[in-house]
Amino acid sequence: MTAALESSFSTLLNTNYCPNDAEIAEIRSLLESPRIRLRELEDNIRQFQTQRDELVAHIATHEALLSPIRRVPVDILQEIFLACLPEGRNCVMSANDAPLLLGRVCSHWRTLAYQTPALWTRLHIVQPGGLYSPSLEAKYQAISLLRLSAAKDWLERSGQLPLSLSFSAAYGYVLNFAISVWS
Repeated sequence: MTAALESSFSTLLNTNYCPNDAEIAEIRSLLESPRIRLRELEDNIRQFQTQRDELVAHIATHEALLSPIRRVPVDILQEIFLACLPEGRNCVMSANDAPLLLGRVCSHWRTLAYQTPALWTRLHIVQPGGLYSPSLEAKYQAISLLRLSAAKDWLERSGQLPLSLSFSAAYGYVLNFAISVWS
């Protein structure tokens, strides 16, 4: 214990001693100054923590500018993107798979992916499945329209390149509806 924290009760600490009323008042008085100092230190710690957090954020955001991936030439990035495409099957419209996943990394990658027609030449459209119910037909048609709209955007990104399309639907009415909309 430091000299500043010495007290006449030091020998009684960590014992079963029970102070009397006068000693209780004296102990409370003795603790006032350390409690004030503790609050001051905690305030300082909060201020230092805030300053530290600001510095960490400042450093991290600026260090990101130094990331080697930022210096990879566009044509190399495009080749990397193409290597991310699935092999042996067409791409599905999923945010968890390339090419859509690549566009979720950052705005630069999204722009680059959208401007790389070869990423968008293969597409597998999966129409909603599940148990058939006439009451859900309107819902399935709405989902089909959304998927077909997304497919249209996808295919427009392919430019003039040759396409590979595949399509699956659980029920004929969904397939017929999709074909009628697509035509």
